[in-house]
Formats: sequence, C-alpha cells, structure tokens
Amino acid sequence: MAEPWTEVLEYACDWAGGKSTATSAATEITNSLYVSGFNYEDWGGYPSFGGFNNFNLTKFISELGNSYDVNCLDMGKAVTTFGNAIGCSLGLTTYGHTASGENYIDGPLNCIDPIGLSEPTNNTFSSPLIANDCRSGGFSYHAFSEMTSSNNIWDATLQYDIDSNPDNVTGSNPGCGTITTGYTWKLPVNESESSYILRLIDSWPKWYYYSPTWNRNRNFSVY
Repeated sequence: MAEPWTEVLEYACDWAGGKSTATSAATEITNSLYVSGFNYEDWGGYPSFGGFNNFNLTKFISELGNSYDVNCLDMGKAVTTFGNAIGCSLGLTTYGHTASGENYIDGPLNCIDPIGLSEPTNNTFSSPLIANDCRSGGFSYHAFSEMTSSNNIWDATLQYDIDSNPDNVTGSNPGCGTITTGYTWKLPVNESESSYILRLIDSWPKWYYYSPTWNRNRNFSVY
C-alpha cells in the first residue's frame, strides 16, 4: 500500500487493537475519531475534506489532532474509510427527505453534543444553543457510517441525549415550551437506524410527514 493508506491501517489497527469483531472494531474507531481533536462546524457549510462524493483522506490525516472544522459527511466518510481498511464492511449513509435531488430532514433536533464543542445544543446553527421548540435551526440532512450486514449505524459526529427529555424542552407540542437541563450522552455505535433517528430528531416536527428516506452505501472516491 502507498501513502496515505499505510497511515490509515496504522491508525485503524491502533484504535481497534485487541478487538476481534467488526462491530467492536468499528466502535473503537468511532470513539477514537470522536475525540480526535476536530470541531463541529456550526455554520452548515460544505464538507471540509472533499465534496459530497469524494474524501480528501490525505488532508484528513494531516489534520488529525488539530482543531479543524468538520461536518457529518467528513466524519461519516472517515469512519467508513478507517473501518473498511481492517474489514468492517461499512458504507456511507445519508438520511433525510428527498427533494430537489438532495436529502432534507427539515426539522429541529433533540440535544446533541457535537464533536469538539464544549456545550450541548438542540439549536445547532442558531442562537441560543438550547432553545424552545419554536426554534428554526436543525439538520438539513445527516450522514454517518452504517454496517451493510445489519444496517446499524456508527456516528463519530456527535453524542446524543438518551434520557426521558432528549430535547430539554417541556410543554412544547407543538408550541414553545420551557427549557430544562440535564443530559445522558451516548455515542451512536452499533445502533439501529430507527432507534437512532427517533432519538436524534425531535418527535413532532414536519419531517415526520415528509417520509424521510435512507440513501445507503453512497459511493465516494478517496484521494
């Protein structure tokens, strides 16, 4: 193998050292990428390491450990690439409502702890970081890695809140509510599609009526 693939193997073998199954190896790779020093870009922009259909692996490796902005496509492609280097059989998946040739979720989030950020948010691209359900900010789509044999997901972009009040807003269906505190974070590893999405996306918004779709095993070139 030539650079940068030898480095991919070195990182993947180091992160997944001692693991003997694809699921446990993918979990350790996802954990390691989540704490790898990157910061979530909160302005809703273009992927930092290539476009929607390619991945600049050389640049990604060079920025490991640095405070470099990433989005979900960057991290989904990274988990897929590093995991597949040691045989995890992962694919890149995007989720959202299909419109105008791309995927849209079009609804607010429950609370998340994005990669590299010091504060949780349910209002990712707006202010305040924790807002009631009259907020307008949310994901237009979300990307992550998915194991082709099970359709379970591995996501190094964020932790999500799995407690009884995941949006930290009470009395808000469908109006504005009262903001609360408290989080129970979980990194999404080996998680079923439906369980993850129902916890990630708020339960009442319009995305529910738009029948969002899964775009699994998206092809992307690596350079």
